[in-house]
Amino acid sequence: MSRPRIPILTIALAGMLVVACSGGSRVPVPSSSAVVTATALSSDLPSASGLAPLTYVAFGDSWPEGAHCGCRTFAGQWADALPALTGRPIDFIDLTGQKEPGFVGAETSQSLATSLTLNERTRDAVRKADIVLIATGPNDMDLIFDKLPGHACGGSDDSDCIRDLGKVWATNFDRILTAIDDLRGGKPTVIRLVDASNAFLFDPAMRAGFEPDFATTRGALIYQLLNDAMCDAADQHHALCVDIRALLTGPNLDQAADENSAASMEAIAKALLDSGVAELGGP
Repeated sequence: MSRPRIPILTIALAGMLVVACSGGSRVPVPSSSAVVTATALSSDLPSASGLAPLTYVAFGDSWPEGAHCGCRTFAGQWADALPALTGRPIDFIDLTGQKEPGFVGAETSQSLATSLTLNERTRDAVRKADIVLIATGPNDMDLIFDKLPGHACGGSDDSDCIRDLGKVWATNFDRILTAIDDLRGGKPTVIRLVDASNAFLFDPAMRAGFEPDFATTRGALIYQLLNDAMCDAADQHHALCVDIRALLTGPNLDQAADENSAASMEAIAKALLDSGVAELGGP
């Protein structure tokens, strides 16, 4: 299920929270500065010229690639801000989306796990990567989408297939981070997993044919299980999971907001910037 191209909606950022989870905990970060772009922040910090560069590799589906945005995505904006944060130049290797015919990328968690195991281009990029971004998973819903309408999902709450998808995500993100750990060989590495906001809230086409409250019930469960899988894997592998759901869809996770808007991209980049780079000895 590829992420749809949808109209840009207004996002109320003031007063919302972004939470990052590591070790299963979620630490609230005030978002009062979320309107400041990551690029603007970088201009206020010392130049990194003359120092050896750090390598930053971004993996993800069409969302961090910008296929539905037409703007600088959070993956790119974080790259813009990292030189100022780290005090080092950044070599940005962008492996989001489908970059070339035949390349097995990160359109799904399954394809990324496969690529990290079998694709030498991907593996070589990770060997060099001081910083890794992962933003994928929603397209794995293709595995169950035909079971969601018509009470075909299973279980007393018609959600067994959703829980099965959660198990697939848990397995795949553990495989992804295990492969990264192996390829990095114990070298300090900043690893950030970005989850996804509930697209059923703002895209009527995605919830067509489902029960009226699908977006806030079974649809919400899908995105909760994606977050759980990412954060649990991050906990096991000393990575950090950045939960953007409240940042975009409000404290009750029920507000329609476009993840592809410029405002969303800037807010997510700011959340990544706020997560720091302590793994590399930085702030």
